[in-house]
Amino acid sequence: MAFYGVQIAIENIHSEMYNLLLETYIKDSDENNRLFRAIEMVPCVAKKAQWALKWIDGGESFAEWLIVFACVEGIFFSGSFCAIFWLKKRGLMYGLTFSNELISRDEGLHCDFA
Repeated sequence: MAFYGVQIAIENIHSEMYNLLLETYIKDSDENNRLFRAIEMVPCVAKKAQWALKWIDGGESFAEWLIVFACVEGIFFSGSFCAIFWLKKRGLMYGLTFSNELISRDEGLHCDFA
């Protein structure tokens, strides 16, 4: 159970990094706000979040919760990471791609732990 405390700290670091990246790359304040609130504003992100919350808030067993968690960490993030690795392969947006590489490693660790 101690790992979950570490994981929460790691996720807070990811949130800080994503916020810094948004501030760096997205200068339009409306678009920045929309992306910052992607879980509410971007339909495909909202659907993923709703699916996960349905299981997490549903009073399921711990084993089922772990499976959902592994799906979120191991499957849902993969598409986003692939798109950003495409930028890395082309030598674009170094700050974004480097931070994504580190975050991707962390998410893999979270998935493995689940």
